[in-house]
Amino acid sequence: MYYKRNEPYRFSFEQPIPANIKTLTAEDTPSSTYQVLLLDVSLSGVRMECSTDIPIEQNKQYIIEFTLLDQHCVTTGEIVWMKDLSNKYHCGVQLDTDEQTQDQITSQLKQFVRNQRLSNRNESE
Repeated sequence: MYYKRNEPYRFSFEQPIPANIKTLTAEDTPSSTYQVLLLDVSLSGVRMECSTDIPIEQNKQYIIEFTLLDQHCVTTGEIVWMKDLSNKYHCGVQLDTDEQTQDQITSQLKQFVRNQRLSNRNESE
């Protein structure tokens, strides 16, 4: 399977963004919620870090929730790869995003970058 690691709009966060991941049961209802960290995000996926205590599986559907600039984003996705790093995992999640969610993510990332530039500019003065 081809992964779009170099696709446009992939944004890596200097400080990881807190997020929640929920497993889906057989009836497509959410079950347990776990805290994870988003390391980067694109229009079609995220790379996240999570504890090895979280019972996650590759090729399984999850609900991912995160807040960026006071805007809440909820989408579903499938974990397509996992890398074991002793006491944590890095995971690639392919998101099931529609055009509206992609527009929301693009808008949030543009504003996030603007705010970050302003903040860095103010710190250097």
